[in-house]
Amino acid sequence: MTKSLLLILFLVWGGTALSTPPHGFPTLNDLDALVEDKHRFAGARQSAIDSIRCRFYKAEDPEERYRLADGLYEAYSFFRIDSALRFAQVKLCIAEQMGRASYIGNSKLNVAHQLLLGGMYKEASDVVSSIRRSSVDPSDLHYYYSVYNTLFEMMKGAAILEEQQQEYQEKAFVYKDSILLHFPDNIYICSERMLQEGRYEQGLQLLLKELESCEPRSRAIGPIAYSVSNFYRHLGWREQEKKYLILSAVSDLESAVMEYISLRRLAVILYEEGDIGRAHRYLVRSLEDATFSNARLRTVEVSQVLPILSEAYQQSIEQKMHRLALALYGICLLVIFLCIVLFCLRRQRRRLIRVKNELSRINRQQEQTGRELAETSNIKNLYITKLMMECVSYCDKLDQYRRILNRKALSGDMKGIVRDLKSTEVIDEEWRAFYSMFDRTFLQLFPTFIVQFNELFPPEHRIVVKEEFRLTTELRIFALIRLGINDTERIAILLRYSKSTIYAYRSRIRLRSLCPDRFEEQIMSISSI
Repeated sequence: MTKSLLLILFLVWGGTALSTPPHGFPTLNDLDALVEDKHRFAGARQSAIDSIRCRFYKAEDPEERYRLADGLYEAYSFFRIDSALRFAQVKLCIAEQMGRASYIGNSKLNVAHQLLLGGMYKEASDVVSSIRRSSVDPSDLHYYYSVYNTLFEMMKGAAILEEQQQEYQEKAFVYKDSILLHFPDNIYICSERMLQEGRYEQGLQLLLKELESCEPRSRAIGPIAYSVSNFYRHLGWREQEKKYLILSAVSDLESAVMEYISLRRLAVILYEEGDIGRAHRYLVRSLEDATFSNARLRTVEVSQVLPILSEAYQQSIEQKMHRLALALYGICLLVIFLCIVLFCLRRQRRRLIRVKNELSRINRQQEQTGRELAETSNIKNLYITKLMMECVSYCDKLDQYRRILNRKALSGDMKGIVRDLKSTEVIDEEWRAFYSMFDRTFLQLFPTFIVQFNELFPPEHRIVVKEEFRLTTELRIFALIRLGINDTERIAILLRYSKSTIYAYRSRIRLRSLCPDRFEEQIMSISSI
């Protein structure tokens, strides 16, 4: 098998268990919450610093003051470079007063380290050069070599000429070799050397084992996870690189480390992937933290990327605003369209209501007309039948009367003939029969006529009928009106009264009613069978 295939098998099979930190991998959403929460962890660290500071200013013993100044230096380290530098100088002053060479050497290394983080390479070089190798305490030897290594690595990064870069790189290699010679278990230098030599499998195995051994929320997780991400970056495994950069960034933010690289590097990756908004937030937070800690190098690094990303972010916002404006225009058009549709529907509804009302009115009219036609038809049928029967009866009576007169003429009874011709008894009898027939027929058609007629009057003016199926003259007048015979002259002829008498009857009865103005209209509304 080739070397690259062995590496892939290690990463897929053997490295899986080692690649998971003790507390699991955070997500981008977890990191988002930490980026937005700017004060919680920094506030907790500042509270711890204030506690140590209070004890420091109260302490009088030089040894205790040195120990507390060292504690303040450690608390400010990677948090506020200027404050860390200040207490490194305080440490140095106390150490010089005490005359302790080991304390002096450690304090100078502190000063040089903070000067490097602040981008003051010349000053840092002068301080570290003032330290004699022979005077360095064995416990600070690793620190001594590391400061020199960091000095030349940073000077290499700041150098312009290739010859200078090569010179500083060689000097940095010398101190890396010194660290490995005296401290062969240094994972950072060992893994860096393996990365340069292409020994990715060994380097990842070393770093992942160290990461597995870290306690949850340990401050060491940040730099180790960042080193692991470097290996994946060289391998081209973008998702794995992002995973460990997220882990490193979360560790840095939870530890209130303000001088970091991982969040900035992750922002660049997200920018390349098109997640402009999140990348911009991460880069802005990186710049805020670098500015807060006075880490000039990190501030410069972020400032070089931020304008490009800010422009892309602005373009992204403008595109979103453009899409939002288009969406808003679309919504406005939709609202206008809906208003038009609602207006049309409302007009249509009104039309339908009008049509419905008109149809209801027509139906009522048709029903009323139907009832009137049925009533008229019923009246006509009944009266035609009665009329035919009365005509037949009247013809029989005339024939009988003719025969009586004929017999008297044959017998020569001229006085009897004259007497019969002068008598009105026969005519009166026929009129009485006619009125009786009319009354019975009308009440057969309008059985409730008398009751409904009396309801139109106050109790004292109501008409009382003495005989059943018998109408009074007043009732006959309005019975004829109900049948549609409204002309006073015709009513007078049918009832054998003068026109003035019929008019007087109509006026007097109308004025006695409860509603004189609508009296005859109410008469016409009296229902038939």
